[in-house]
Amino acid sequence: MPELPHKFQTLRQEPDGSGATRQCIVVVGAGFSHGLVPMAERLFVDRHQSVQDELGCTTSGAATDLYLWADEILQQLQQRNGNAPPKLQLAEALGIMTDLRWRGANRDGPVEPRHRIIARFARENRLNSIWSLNWDCLLENALGRVGLSRGVPRADLPWKRSSRHS
Repeated sequence: MPELPHKFQTLRQEPDGSGATRQCIVVVGAGFSHGLVPMAERLFVDRHQSVQDELGCTTSGAATDLYLWADEILQQLQQRNGNAPPKLQLAEALGIMTDLRWRGANRDGPVEPRHRIIARFARENRLNSIWSLNWDCLLENALGRVGLSRGVPRADLPWKRSSRHS
C-alpha cells in the first residue's frame, strides 16, 4: 500500500525513488460536504410530493427512499418520451441546479476549511487532479474563490508560499 505524505510540502515535489515526481490525486467523496448540504433523506422528505405534482407523476407510495422513489418517477418520465431527458427533468424538479442549499447557502460564514484546503493545494499546483463525487457546488466555489476557473489563466497567488515551490 502506498504511503501517504505526512508533510504537505512533499505533495508533488518529492521524487518517488525513480526520479519521477509523485502524482497526487485527490478523490473527494460524497461525505466531504456532510452537514453542509441536504442529504438524500431530507431531500426526499422535503420535495417528493411537490416533484410528483410538478411532473404529473404518481408513485406506489411504498418507496420511502429517494433512490427507489426516483426510479419510479424516471420510469414514468421515460414512458412519456418527452423532449428533456428524464434525469434532467427530475434534477430540475428537485431543485438540484437552482436550490441554494446545494451551494452551501444554508449556513453563514466563509468557505469550509476542508474545501478551502483542497482549493489552495490545487491553486499552488500541488495536485495533479481532483475527482469529485459530490452533488454540491462547495468545492467548485472554493476553487473559484482562490482564482481557479476553467479556461482562465492563473494570476499571482495572493498568499505567501515557499520559494521552493515557485
